[in-house]
Amino acid sequence: MSPELVDALLAQGRLVEVAAGLVYDRDTLDALVERIRVDIQSNGPRTVAQIRDLLDASRKFTLALVNFTDEKK
Repeated sequence: MSPELVDALLAQGRLVEVAAGLVYDRDTLDALVERIRVDIQSNGPRTVAQIRDLLDASRKFTLALVNFTDEKK
């Protein structure tokens, strides 16, 4: 995507910048956050490694997502 398109979609709220250079589609981000929320409700506090395994994602992306959710509390 062009930077102009990304900026427009960010302005519309259709994309969300989770960390510098890491952008998620709003629906995808909401689904990921919901999966984390449900897991925490079922199992209690989780480590980054446990969330990484839950999402089958790299630590880099998981940590950015966890930091983003912490900031949005």
